[in-house]
Amino acid sequence: MRKVIDWNRTQERARGMSCAQLHHAAIDCKKAADAWHPTHGEDPDGNEGFYFDELSVYRREQARRKGR
Repeated sequence: MRKVIDWNRTQERARGMSCAQLHHAAIDCKKAADAWHPTHGEDPDGNEGFYFDELSVYRREQARRKGR
């Protein structure tokens, strides 16, 4: 089953995370995306993109906080 990101919910969750939580969530997303990458295994559902989308939300939130 292909995962689809809920952009608003993910952004809301990211804003409620501490800096440390954001950092570790970003690392986890990158690891998950890498694991789903076709060169590392099979990705029959195409979920690699979901984790990269989630990672992008966390990175934007980190950048937003640094810009304060």
